[in-house]
Amino acid sequence: MLYRILTTVFADPENMLLMLQTWQDADCSNQEPYDGDFVKAMQGIKAKMLVLPGKTDLYFPPEDSEIEVKNMKAGIGQMHAFPSIWGHWAGGPGDSKDDVTWLDDHLKIFFANSDVSL
Repeated sequence: MLYRILTTVFADPENMLLMLQTWQDADCSNQEPYDGDFVKAMQGIKAKMLVLPGKTDLYFPPEDSEIEVKNMKAGIGQMHAFPSIWGHWAGGPGDSKDDVTWLDDHLKIFFANSDVSL
């Protein structure tokens, strides 16, 4: 499954270039009304969030997510580092039963303890 995803996404070099551009340009504070103020952008988030960065993710390390959640209003975000060996692929595409179990357990707890519903 992972092989199929990798060969599909990266078969066309344009896909990789667009992905890199997205990562470089993806600054949620680079818009009105935040005008580059990252903390203000994080404070503007109203939806409850469960942030689950991969503990071994070298693209988006958990330390980045800790900063994001720390800057949200109290009670909005909660972060748990995903204890997977699969780095950026933690939790998907579903080949690791341990990852799936961990993710399911955390989602159940999140939805059971909040007013968020599907």
